[in-house]
Amino acid sequence: MAQTAVLIPFSSEVQALTPEVLRYRAASRADSTKRVIEKCWRAFQVWCEANGLRPFPCRSETLESYLIHLAGRGLKTATIEQHRYSIDTRHKLSGLPTPGNSHLVQTVMAGIRRTLGTHQRKAAPLTIEQIRSLEFPQGLQGCRDRALLIVAVCTGLRSSELAALYVEHLEATEQGYRLLIPHSKGDQEGEGQYVELVRASKAPVEESVGLSYGAHGVRPGQAAGAPRLSPRAGAP
Repeated sequence: MAQTAVLIPFSSEVQALTPEVLRYRAASRADSTKRVIEKCWRAFQVWCEANGLRPFPCRSETLESYLIHLAGRGLKTATIEQHRYSIDTRHKLSGLPTPGNSHLVQTVMAGIRRTLGTHQRKAAPLTIEQIRSLEFPQGLQGCRDRALLIVAVCTGLRSSELAALYVEHLEATEQGYRLLIPHSKGDQEGEGQYVELVRASKAPVEESVGLSYGAHGVRPGQAAGAPRLSPRAGAP
């Protein structure tokens, strides 16, 4: 997975940029965001080539036509907005005006939102009772998976946030646990946020912590016999 390619400018200035500049530009976006930008940009390039248009720098009229094309394909408003954001980001990081800020594009996006709507269908949430009825593998990995699923239900954390959790992020309280979230989508600077775990989640979490520190002799941050989750684990 290329992480820096998405954030390197197209203009000739890239030749004069130091490795430090490129590294910090790459760090300005989360890996998941960079994957989305890369995917959307590739799709835009293919469409431009098929229609004899230049993707970069992109004219407002070109982006307007592309967004209408996406709406015609039946894409949801949120997905179309994602494509517009990706194209704007490529221009912004090259020091160029973003075509998505033009009156033409803003007007057509307003029309798309009014026509298609902005409602997103959400799946019914998994309950703690359903998780308790599931069968998990024996040992640390199964215990970890059950605890993480319950934590996910109680907190609504994303899969990447769950994968970044360590035992030392837990602090026992009278009501259950206080959990430190080192990084999140709403905390891009990494200041850290706390969420509370209700008592219903305490037993499986304590079981997982006990196995980690006890029979398996695992130090904080380790997972003997249970490989560390990928940030995309559980993602659709």
